[in-house]
Amino acid sequence: LKLGVKAAGGISYRTKEGVRLDVFKGGQIFSTTLPEDFLERSTLIKDFGSIKLYTLSIYDVIITKLARNSASDEEDIKVIFRTAGVKVDFGELKRRHEEVQALNHDKNMRYHFERLLNVLVKEWQKP
Repeated sequence: LKLGVKAAGGISYRTKEGVRLDVFKGGQIFSTTLPEDFLERSTLIKDFGSIKLYTLSIYDVIITKLARNSASDEEDIKVIFRTAGVKVDFGELKRRHEEVQALNHDKNMRYHFERLLNVLVKEWQKP
């Protein structure tokens, strides 16, 4: 089965168009464990028969990027918030964060989430 991607190091692959794909098994994204319903909340991109390609829900993407908290992850979250057509429901984001937080023992996760809501989003909304 040819998927048209090339290894780009570690978990990353690049499509011929230059799109980077990070591949994870199960609900473990780097050091963050997602609730069991992560796949139900995900969107099927392509069904190759025995291989199914999904993208995480926008809320799970934001939360896993917050957990890693690199500068590039913060920039990715900023793009999500500024992208036309992407509406982030802060109540849903907070509820999902609490579910993920309950499964993980990362003391910084709550801090990064509060910083997102109280500082970053306000900065990004400035003209």
